[in-house]
Amino acid sequence: MGSWTPRFLFEGDRISFIDPTSESPMKRYYHVRGRDFSHIEWEFGWPEVQPEDRPVAPGQVAGPYSFPQIRPTTWSETLKQGHMFQWIVGIKPDVKWYIQLPSETKRHGTPKLPWPKKNYPEVAHFTMQMSPFDRPTFVTEHFLIPKLCDTFGIDVYNPLPITVTPHFNFYINKLNIELIGDVTYTEDGILLTAAHRYYEELLENLHKGLKFARPITLFGVAGAPAER
Repeated sequence: MGSWTPRFLFEGDRISFIDPTSESPMKRYYHVRGRDFSHIEWEFGWPEVQPEDRPVAPGQVAGPYSFPQIRPTTWSETLKQGHMFQWIVGIKPDVKWYIQLPSETKRHGTPKLPWPKKNYPEVAHFTMQMSPFDRPTFVTEHFLIPKLCDTFGIDVYNPLPITVTPHFNFYINKLNIELIGDVTYTEDGILLTAAHRYYEELLENLHKGLKFARPITLFGVAGAPAER
């Protein structure tokens, strides 16, 4: 059946995710055809913010700022192939940072506390202890896919007694992926649609659980603020 531990995806791996943009609930399966490692360091606010305006004063919040240089842009509907980025990131110094991914989708809070407040910044945040600058950890793992989930914004809160300029250290696993097929759940039943004929048997086995695909989460796990 297979299993998953925190690591970068490799050639030959298979992944799946729920596509929330579909009219009916849909699970999509992909095959990893190739990969390439990328690394980039980012000074918070570059390039949209001038250097003199990038430092964050004590007790202040800055952002959200985007980093469009980390954005997959390749996808072919004809070939059913394209790029996906799997990334982790480290931070310095020890500020609290928050992510909206896709842009304007607030992540990592709870239903009752989905996002930090001015008097309560200790929610939905990452810190340097969780993912050091020179040793990023998979607690910060996120995914980017063209047209579906390809932009993000980052906010920073400075709890330190001095003004600082945050820096981020991105490790990016650039993946070339191919669509295996979709499983759509409709009122009339379950519909399996393979991207190519040679994937029909594999898609059926993935749906039945006879073959393994690592599930990934693109849009987070949302919940109602009140009990149901």
